[in-house]
Amino acid sequence: MGRRQSDPGMLTAAAVKRWHAVHKWSSLISLLFMLAAFGSGLPLVFGEEIYRLEQWLVAEATDAEAGNETALSLDALISRARQERPGTALQLMYRDRIDPRVTYFALGKSVAAPLIESEFLRIDNFSGEYLGAEFYAEGVMGFFLLLHTQLFMGLGGMLLLGFIGLLFLLALLSGVVLYAPFMRQRSFAVIRLDKGRRGRWLDLHNSAGIVLLTWAFVVGATGVVNTVVNTVDNLLIHFWLQNDLQQITADDPVAANATGRLTSVQRALELSAEAMPDGEFNFMTFPGAEYSSDRHYLVFFNGVTPLSSQLLRVAVINAYSGELIATPAMPWYIIVPLLAQPLHYGNYGGIGLKIAWALLCLATIALLLSGLALWWQKRRDPPSLNRARRRPRHEREVADRQAPVAVARYVGRANAVWPAGCADPRWPVGLDWRRVSRYPGNPHDSVDHQGRQGRVIARHARPRQRAAPIPRA
Repeated sequence: MGRRQSDPGMLTAAAVKRWHAVHKWSSLISLLFMLAAFGSGLPLVFGEEIYRLEQWLVAEATDAEAGNETALSLDALISRARQERPGTALQLMYRDRIDPRVTYFALGKSVAAPLIESEFLRIDNFSGEYLGAEFYAEGVMGFFLLLHTQLFMGLGGMLLLGFIGLLFLLALLSGVVLYAPFMRQRSFAVIRLDKGRRGRWLDLHNSAGIVLLTWAFVVGATGVVNTVVNTVDNLLIHFWLQNDLQQITADDPVAANATGRLTSVQRALELSAEAMPDGEFNFMTFPGAEYSSDRHYLVFFNGVTPLSSQLLRVAVINAYSGELIATPAMPWYIIVPLLAQPLHYGNYGGIGLKIAWALLCLATIALLLSGLALWWQKRRDPPSLNRARRRPRHEREVADRQAPVAVARYVGRANAVWPAGCADPRWPVGLDWRRVSRYPGNPHDSVDHQGRQGRVIARHARPRQRAAPIPRA
């Protein structure tokens, strides 16, 4: 009889062992870091709502007062900010999208100083009152942001999280490879209740992993993209400033030799709003700042639709003549990370999507912990059980040939074990028998991880040669 053809879709035992090692070690190495990432990312999903919760009393008290007030011009607000911090340079300003009464102004030691070192002043748009100052990533949400993006380790933490994100993606892919052969024999997401506690945990882990696969892969991949972008953020922005923007501003003859007093910031904002009537003002950078050109205001707008609200549009204003130079489209290498951020945090579809994101985040944390529990429980198994699982193939075949005879001897009747038509119960030629009930004292019954006798589920292939009969006792 010829050798049976193996299924090309099935993995060999050696391949399963290699993929299992990849899945185990990629999961264990990334486990603690991913727990920290998902745990800190959960409050960041509701960052806007948490900020509203912190500010709602102030907003409620000031909304009634602002009923008939007129907002001050941006030039007046800038003068007020400079009074609070004399000797500093104005770099950037933006309106608070949650509290419309507040405008933030970034002031640094010099106009070219890094924004991460700048101080952000809060000024009331109506009264011009100074409301306080804060630095980058300050407060409770700042704590979670730094933990989530850099583990309080700066650039080294970003690079480490990028590597951990790749390991997390590898763990997901290797889990799919291991789960595919399992799915060929059973229904989707089946939970085998008769397999003991560890068997049930394994089925739950596999089922949860395959259900959460798409979401976890999207979040993990966008997290890696965000990490890479944050690491080379200045390089991308500077590349855009030195290439695309420089080509646009090269045809501006006024800016080439412009000196003297800067034009009105309020007028620059009005010109930009006229050029992009369907946009919403986001932030504005000043000449010489980190994200600007040397002689222009850059006014950035968002769209008003759920998708366009995550993208940026820019208006280039001559800072000395006050003329609108251009409204160029943002390049693809700026658009991609802008789209990756909302996919990562789930903050583009309202509170319903945020709640779904949070539930999926909690489910992924449970998935990680269940994998850790399975690994730890396997390590605590008695060495005898682990050796039994790793018996050589020829020993397992011998035991499989002897088990039917032993079961038939204990039961006392061959027809309880063998199908009709089997002439010799001592030798199962071509037999396919399964689910034999428990028989006390059968030394060849398979046992689960707790050592209890369970159901014997086996498949015996037709042997190549007929073995000699086993003598009766």
